[in-house]
Amino acid sequence: MCATFRASEPTRSDPVLISSRRNPLVRQLRQLHTPAGRREAGLLLIEGTHLAQEVARLGLKPHHLLCSEAWQQRQPALMKALQAA
Repeated sequence: MCATFRASEPTRSDPVLISSRRNPLVRQLRQLHTPAGRREAGLLLIEGTHLAQEVARLGLKPHHLLCSEAWQQRQPALMKALQAA
């Protein structure tokens, strides 16, 4: 599970299947693994359930939320909290 954040833009809540490494979002996520990529994009990349829980606790809303169906099924309350923020 990973999420990207930019406070000033609305988020998309409908699921989208990513099936290609050439997907523009995948490219953007790769860039976010570097400090320069994060500064350029103005986004923060977080990975893992614990950090997603902290985001929900702070009332932040992800710009993108990428996760497996299995993770969604294991974390229904967290999914609801992240979508409601």
